[in-house]
Amino acid sequence: METLQYYLNPAQEYCTNILTKGNCVSLPFHNLEHTKEVVQNVTFLCDAMNINKQDTEILQVAAWFHDTGFSKTYKGHEEESKKIATTFLIERKVNKGFIDKVCSCIDATKMPQCPTTALAAKFGNSIPLTSDESDPVVPVQTEHSVPA
Repeated sequence: METLQYYLNPAQEYCTNILTKGNCVSLPFHNLEHTKEVVQNVTFLCDAMNINKQDTEILQVAAWFHDTGFSKTYKGHEEESKKIATTFLIERKVNKGFIDKVCSCIDATKMPQCPTTALAAKFGNSIPLTSDESDPVVPVQTEHSVPA
C-alpha cells in the first residue's frame, strides 16, 4: 500500500527515533508508549466510526507526530510538533491539504482543547487527557474515547 510505504511506516520510524532520544526520554507520559497508545486509539476509533481512508491516514500521521515537539520544548510543544511533521511530510512531497489537516489535528491537542474542524475534534477525542499539564496522566472518558 503506497500510504504505508510513503507516510505511515516512515512516520512511525521517524517519530520513534525522536521520542526515544533527548528530552523525550525523561518524560514520564509524553513518550513513545503514549504515542503508540494514541495511534492505536485513533486506528480503533476510525474503524469503529467508519472514518474514510484518507481521514484515517491524516489522523494516524497526526498521532505519530503530536508530541514530537517535546524534543524541542515543553510549553508550546504543539507548534514544534507541527513544524517537525510539516518538514517530514514536505520531504515526502505530501500535498499541502494533507499537511494542513495533520497540523489542525495536532492543534486539537492544545489545552484547553478547541478543535477547529470535525476531523481535528475526532483526533482530540482519541487522546487521554490529564487534569493539568503535569504527568502522570489521569484519563478522562469522552463519548469517543477508548475504555482503559
